[in-house]
Amino acid sequence: MVAEPVLYWIPIWYPVKLLFVAWLVLPQFKGASFIYEKLVRDQLRKYRARHLRMGAAAADDQKVHIAKTEHDHER
Repeated sequence: MVAEPVLYWIPIWYPVKLLFVAWLVLPQFKGASFIYEKLVRDQLRKYRARHLRMGAAAADDQKVHIAKTEHDHER
């Protein structure tokens, strides 16, 4: 939206945008699959791996906290 006033004056902008969206959507070109495989999939894998590592560490911390709490209640 910020660039809209500038892009309005570029005469080819709207046809280029239309072609890009068609490339993404039409199954003949497989544009969305290309974008996903080249850009998105690796980022998701990195995020998922980091998220799982952080989740496992948080679960371990929670187990330690629960064990300490149970131990404190036994005293």
